[in-house]
Amino acid sequence: MPILSFFIKLIAKFLPSNFQFIGIWFVICFTLQLFFSYLIIKHFTRENLYSFISSFFFILCPIFLYRIPIHITLVAQWIILLCIYYELANTHLIKKETFYSFIFPLSILIHFYFLPMLMIIKYSFLLKDYFNYRKIKNNLRIILVPLASLLIVAYISGYFEISAFDAMGLGYGFYSFNLAGFIDPQTANDTFNWSIFFKDIKNTSGQSEGFSYLGFGGIILFIFFLINFFRNKPSTKHLKLPIAIIFLICFVLSISNRIYLGNDIILEYELPKSIYGLLSIIRASGRFIWILYYLIIIFGIISIFQLFINKNNSLIIITCILAIQLIDLSH
Repeated sequence: MPILSFFIKLIAKFLPSNFQFIGIWFVICFTLQLFFSYLIIKHFTRENLYSFISSFFFILCPIFLYRIPIHITLVAQWIILLCIYYELANTHLIKKETFYSFIFPLSILIHFYFLPMLMIIKYSFLLKDYFNYRKIKNNLRIILVPLASLLIVAYISGYFEISAFDAMGLGYGFYSFNLAGFIDPQTANDTFNWSIFFKDIKNTSGQSEGFSYLGFGGIILFIFFLINFFRNKPSTKHLKLPIAIIFLICFVLSISNRIYLGNDIILEYELPKSIYGLLSIIRASGRFIWILYYLIIIFGIISIFQLFINKNNSLIIITCILAIQLIDLSH
């Protein structure tokens, strides 16, 4: 974990020899996961209590909890929520080039996989801005300034100590997302079952990287999201293009070129070697489903708030769904 390791080295002589910061890291991640999810829901609902209760969904997400014992740096999924909040809130308090000049270097000092995820979010919204305002010079500044900051921090922190060839790895097309992943409570066959309601759907062992079980409560939120989507025209028209681009890119990357439904391949196609080599840098592409996962949870929670005129009813319903989620994951 570079970001904490670098900092701790500065004060190491004041610390005991057996000091470790994993517990501190988890406290930071849980706190920020709650905080940024609260801000997102509050932006759309303007309701404090509803937003506070809803934020607990984000620390009861199996994709978040699953990473705790195996990839402690990947518990920092709050950085995805931070980026989503910044773009959805459309705030101008911090200029885009300033924000991303901070967030891009921060992502690589936590875990490299967060960088391409944040880039997908940023450039999807930037494309919308370009179509709306056609400010080429402004867009170029927003693109180039954060990249310059990123390259400087990457160089200082040692990212160029290995060649681009050595950064590639086998696994693209194996470590993928399964089309049944949202309702599959096991990371792979005969592993721990996250649900007391749902049974395992057979898949391949590599698809543990694309593990994305929503939880029973999350599945209910997904249903509310679909109801609201087809019943009402979205009131946030400015979100249509960037959200559609994010969904498309993340979905295509996560399912890879070998598309599974359960244990069966329903489509497979060869990639040119140059493209496969580039995608080998993000070989565990199943992780890109995380952005879609969080967007489903976000818009599911917002849909419940929008579908019920009486906001006390929406508060009761979201509390009940949260309880269902907790019961489903209780063991």
